[in-house]
Amino acid sequence: FASENEIGNFIIRILPYDSYQKYALPHVNGDATDGYSTIWHSSGRITQCEIGIQADLERSNKNHVILEEIVQSLGLQNDSYWYSESLFYQAFNTPQWLWDLDCLLVEFLYCPALKPGDSKEDVLRIGSEVIHGAE
Repeated sequence: FASENEIGNFIIRILPYDSYQKYALPHVNGDATDGYSTIWHSSGRITQCEIGIQADLERSNKNHVILEEIVQSLGLQNDSYWYSESLFYQAFNTPQWLWDLDCLLVEFLYCPALKPGDSKEDVLRIGSEVIHGAE
């Protein structure tokens, strides 16, 4: 934890709409969002994270956005249109917990065998091992 005079390396801002827009726009390239996470990294390690959440959201949407941004701050920064049940679904949804595939993605990302700079072949092999180990 950071002391009163220090700035931590994991910051979460839950802000009213106007303040959120001021903080969010530089992080989301001007896109309209309910939340964002930005990570900084060095040598394959996350060194700092900032999360912003719009405070003026309906409760289930706010819960979803908080969960999504915290999980994305682990390094899974992108969304997809492929799985509507996923926390990482690009279109609107409000899951309140991680879907099985989301858990598998986090497990894969932090698999000890996976290293920054691994070849595509190594990543595919390790991914297959993680998937088959989860069955």
